[in-house]
Amino acid sequence: MCQSCEDQYEEAYRHGCSGCGTIPDEDGECECPPDDYVKPGNEALLYVNAYEVTRHYGGPEEGGWWYNHHEPIASIPVKAISIAGHSNVCWTCEAANEGRTHHETGEKYELCKWGYHLRAVDQEQVETFKAHLESIYGEIREGNIYSVLGGMEIMIVVEEHVGESTPRPHYE
Repeated sequence: MCQSCEDQYEEAYRHGCSGCGTIPDEDGECECPPDDYVKPGNEALLYVNAYEVTRHYGGPEEGGWWYNHHEPIASIPVKAISIAGHSNVCWTCEAANEGRTHHETGEKYELCKWGYHLRAVDQEQVETFKAHLESIYGEIREGNIYSVLGGMEIMIVVEEHVGESTPRPHYE
């Protein structure tokens, strides 16, 4: 190994990521998979989460702004398997595969960096749980959250984590 290559290797070793040894890019990203990475073929969990969605006043900036707050009310775990590739299980990968652009920025969606996704082992079970949560919580919907009178919506989604309350966004 020449001195130049040896110096570059030493630099990468000293200042690189402890997991993969590469020098992080300007955003601090390296080639290590994320902490929650599940190798393709391994089992994991997905969660069918139900949320109460309400609308809240964010502040007076620029004439006033509002945001939707999600409060978890139920989570049901389901078995999942990690699959490799940029499949349409992921909304972002689906949008990238179809060549869609972001409605606000106009930029094209890109495929996920790591190309792994969790898919429910039994999709029929997921649909059954979603219908069950809808039958329980669907009746407590009221009004229209976008109306002056207010209201509450119910949102049922499949996520890779137990339902989490959304924090109040910070206005910038």
